[in-house]
Amino acid sequence: MAEIELPVSPLLNTTLTIHKSTPVVGALPLSDSSSCSKYLVSLRRRIAPFLELLPNASITGTAGSWTTRVSHGLQDENSVAIHSITLPSCKFIILVRLHARTERERQLVVFTRAQRQLHDVFIKWLEMYFDIMVRPLRLSTQFLLRFLEDYVLSCHRNEEKTGVELDFTTGIVQVRRITMASEPDDVAKFARSGEGVMARMMDHFENSTGLKFKEIDIGRAACSGGVIGADGRIKYIVRADISDWRREFVEARVGEIAGLVWRD
Repeated sequence: MAEIELPVSPLLNTTLTIHKSTPVVGALPLSDSSSCSKYLVSLRRRIAPFLELLPNASITGTAGSWTTRVSHGLQDENSVAIHSITLPSCKFIILVRLHARTERERQLVVFTRAQRQLHDVFIKWLEMYFDIMVRPLRLSTQFLLRFLEDYVLSCHRNEEKTGVELDFTTGIVQVRRITMASEPDDVAKFARSGEGVMARMMDHFENSTGLKFKEIDIGRAACSGGVIGADGRIKYIVRADISDWRREFVEARVGEIAGLVWRD
C-alpha cells in the first residue's frame, strides 16, 4: 500500500491506537467518482450528531476540526479518503478505500487517541453508522521487526543513527517481559552489512544471554523514529526541522498498515 499518498501530519508525534472493522455492507461507494463524491458529502453531514456528543465540539473555529482529504483522484482505483477529526481532547482518523471491490477492502482502518469514554463513544458511533464491529488491530512480531529494519537502514543511508529497544513478552508470570536494547553506535555496526540488521541483532542478543529470543513474541519495538506495539498502539516521531525522508517513511508504514487490512 506504499503507493497511496497519505497526508501523515495528523499521525505524527502522538500515541494512537489502530483499529480495523468488519466489512462495511452497502454504505461505501463501489467504483464511480460520482458515488465517491456523494459519499464524502454524506459522511461529512453525518459527523455532526457525533460531534454534538463531545464537550466543546465544533467542526469550525478553534474548538476543533473535521477534515477530509483524498489520496490521488476520485477516479484512481487506489483512492483513499482520510477523515481526520481533531479536538483538544481527542483525535480520530478514518481511512476508507473508496473503490472497494473485495470484502477486505470494505473494512475501515481507524486511528484513535482519546480518553476511554470518548473513545468508546466514537467506536460505538462508527459501529452504529456503518453496521460494523471495530476492534484493535494486532501487529505481528514480523511487522514490528520490519519497522525497525526499514528505519535503521533508512538512518544508515542518510548517515544518521538510532538506538533500538525491544520488549519481549514471555508469557511467564514471574518474568512477563524482557527488554533488550542496543545503543546507536552498536546499531550502526549491524547496519553496515545492509539487509538483515534485525536478524544480526537478534543473534547478538541470543549469543549474549543464551536466551532464544527468536522464539519469543515482541510486544513493543522502539527507536528514534517511534514506538510500535503489538497491541496496535503507535507513535511516529518526526520533528518539523528534520529531513523529509522520515515523513516518507511514516507514509509508507501507514500504507503498509492499511495493506494488512485490505490485502489478502
